[in-house]
Amino acid sequence: MSYFIVRVDWDKCILCESCELVCPTSAIIINPCSNEEIKLYPSLCTGCQACLRSCPTEAIYCVESVG
Repeated sequence: MSYFIVRVDWDKCILCESCELVCPTSAIIINPCSNEEIKLYPSLCTGCQACLRSCPTEAIYCVESVG
C-alpha cells in the first residue's frame, strides 16, 4: 500500500499561513510565538492536497511513502 506525506521546502516557505487556513483537519499549524516555523501532523492529514493548491510559492509538496 502506498500513500503520500506532505513536506515543506523551507527555502520557499514565506509563512503566509494559507496552508494552515485551508487545512480541514488542522494537520498544519503555524506557531507565531516561537521560532518553529510549521508543524506538520501526518496522522491528521487526509491527503486532500488543499495545502498544496493554496501555497503561493509551491513550498508544499508530497512524497510517496510505501508501507
